[in-house]
Amino acid sequence: MPNQPVNVTFWLDPKVKAEADALFSEMGLTLNTAVSMFVRQSIRDGGFPFRPTVAPAKDAEAAVTDEKAADPKKA
Repeated sequence: MPNQPVNVTFWLDPKVKAEADALFSEMGLTLNTAVSMFVRQSIRDGGFPFRPTVAPAKDAEAAVTDEKAADPKKA
C-alpha cells in the first residue's frame, strides 16, 4: 500500500504567494511541488538546503511593517 499524501496548511502574504506562483510556473512547477522539493532536500541535507542569513536591517524593518499592516492588532 503506497503512502497517502497528507494535507499541510500554511499562510503566506498574498503578494509573496503570487510572486512564488509566477516564479515556479516559469520553471514548470507548482508552489506545492516546490515546497515538497524544499522539504525533501532539507531531509537529504539534514537541514536547510541553503545557508540562512540575517536580512539587511531595511528588509527586516519592511517585513515588520508589512506584518503590522496585515494584522492591525500587532501595531
